[in-house]
Amino acid sequence: MTMAMGQGHAPSAPDDAKVDWFSGRRDYFIRQAINDILDLIVWFQRIYALYRDRCLSGQAEENDAYDATWRAVRVELLHQVTCMVGTEDGNGRLWRLKDLCHRIWPQSSLEHAMHGMLLDWTVGSLFHECLKLKETLYLLENYGARTVAVDTLTNRIGVQEAGADDAIRNVRALIGQIMEDVGRQMERVGFLFSQVNFLVRAMLPTLMVNGLVVRLLVEKEDVLCELWGETLEEIFDGLFGGDVAVGFCQAGWSFFEGQWYQEARQLYQRALRNNPNCHEALVKGAHLNALLMERLGDGRTGNQTHNP
Repeated sequence: MTMAMGQGHAPSAPDDAKVDWFSGRRDYFIRQAINDILDLIVWFQRIYALYRDRCLSGQAEENDAYDATWRAVRVELLHQVTCMVGTEDGNGRLWRLKDLCHRIWPQSSLEHAMHGMLLDWTVGSLFHECLKLKETLYLLENYGARTVAVDTLTNRIGVQEAGADDAIRNVRALIGQIMEDVGRQMERVGFLFSQVNFLVRAMLPTLMVNGLVVRLLVEKEDVLCELWGETLEEIFDGLFGGDVAVGFCQAGWSFFEGQWYQEARQLYQRALRNNPNCHEALVKGAHLNALLMERLGDGRTGNQTHNP
């Protein structure tokens, strides 16, 4: 029996017509993740230097746990780690990075590079290790301070209750162990940050098809030199098969698309300094010179409205 015309259900839209909002912006989110990772590495280096210079010189003993220097460092560490991890009222930057990496490099998807999946796992481990550090610092700051009050009281009036002396010694020993936990956790966090740093550098060759990441390398040039001990030219030399100009041209084009015309021209000029015969840099550079001259004649600045 044939179905009459007009009967039945209308055909559903094909699955490939449904736009995946996140996938369509994956390049942008990868750029955001790499940017956040680089910023967090620099952040940890700064707070670790504070911890090292104030707390590791001489290895403070348990009796020194509550002097002014130790407490000031501990308060600052707790504040910094809390800001990066977050609280019940809001996720911190590291928390948001962990969630972003889960979306970019899901463990269930085999289509993504192994480096990305490892980076996702390491960032997740780093987040949970920072959570432990935050809790240890909180315990030391808020409950350890009560031990100081007990010590002060007993020094003034002496131990009056039977067994109190042993209890106080046990608490002091526990506080000493918690202080040691802070040291171990700081070292684990540092190790995980070093692994994240290594993975980002190792996966760069797979990210060079993403113009936003290439542009980010230019924007973070000073940070890259600090973290990896390489100039931007050396990085591009390895990533683009010895043709440094290609990297500067890709970054220049990304700036051009965002209407950052002066920055784009500067990058095409850097490309020509590395390869005076680079055709793309010659053509695009001439185009930008003419565009900027025209804008200058119209009384406009080089950059009007910008896109990412």
